Amino acid sequence: MKLFPLILLLSSAILFSQTDDYKSIQELKSTLKNSDEKFQTASINLSPNLSNEKKSVGLGIVYSLLLPGMGELYADAYNTGKYFTIADGVLWGTLIGMNAYSNIQEDNYKSYAATRAGVIHENKDEDYYANIGDYTSVYSYNDQKH
Repeated sequence: MKLFPLILLLSSAILFSQTDDYKSIQELKSTLKNSDEKFQTASINLSPNLSNEKKSVGLGIVYSLLLPGMGELYADAYNTGKYFTIADGVLWGTLIGMNAYSNIQEDNYKSYAATRAGVIHENKDEDYYANIGDYTSVYSYNDQKH
């Protein structure tokens, strides 16, 4: 049961990291050709002040490590970075939600064991609660174990 949140996180990461921007190789080639032509004309028209401004690669990496997609925001290329940021937010939200849900369920089964089987919570681990569920009471559990 502990693997379920991890599997959910990994499957969500795979799902959200896939983008379907290009339908064919021809479309990709034409897009690259157009962007190359735009880049060449834009680099000719740049003023000397703008061409000297460079973004720090190291700072972009640090931003990406803090929150995926933020490095692309820093580099003014947030087109695909927003998907990484959204996916990361969904994954963290899922992890937090699953942990909260598991804590609620743990409290439920411990209180159920205390009210129905007379279990005292002191010095009991998870294995004890897993095993006590197979018996009708704590007394039948103790008789079987001793």
